[in-house]
Amino acid sequence: MPAMLWRFAVPVLVLLAPFAADAEIIGKAPEIVGKAKVIDGDTIEIDGKQIHLYGIDAPEIRQTCWFQRGEFACGKSARQSLWVYVKDQEVTCREQPAGVEGGTSAICFAEGRDLAEHMVRRGWALSERKRGKAYVELEEQARRQKLGLWNFKFTKPWNWRAMMREAR
Repeated sequence: MPAMLWRFAVPVLVLLAPFAADAEIIGKAPEIVGKAKVIDGDTIEIDGKQIHLYGIDAPEIRQTCWFQRGEFACGKSARQSLWVYVKDQEVTCREQPAGVEGGTSAICFAEGRDLAEHMVRRGWALSERKRGKAYVELEEQARRQKLGLWNFKFTKPWNWRAMMREAR
């Protein structure tokens, strides 16, 4: 009987081996620790290294939204929300394997609180669904409560960047 089990177990283990390697990499992800300079609503810098907050997308710094009859600098407001959340605190980031456009992507915490979660919960960032579903429910809650971006008419950040590329 045990020999029969091995005949089925070995092919399964071979199929799962690549996933085990990824889990090992994530578990041993390099940490970046220090005071963070906030670049925009989803990007910080620690010791000269720019880090994209994994799993979210916030408006670009030059991006505007519309409120009633006027434009509003929502990219700057997103940056301000993140800055207020992290100012004067040590930030710990765990790098993730797939960086944004070749850059560093990480899950970051200040005093044990997830920075990306804060941005989505406050409505200043959207969940990057292609990277996972971790923040989708928080995004839906912020939308229902009309928090942050959801209080305005806005273009999703990935669409805004595409429009800017086309305009060049």
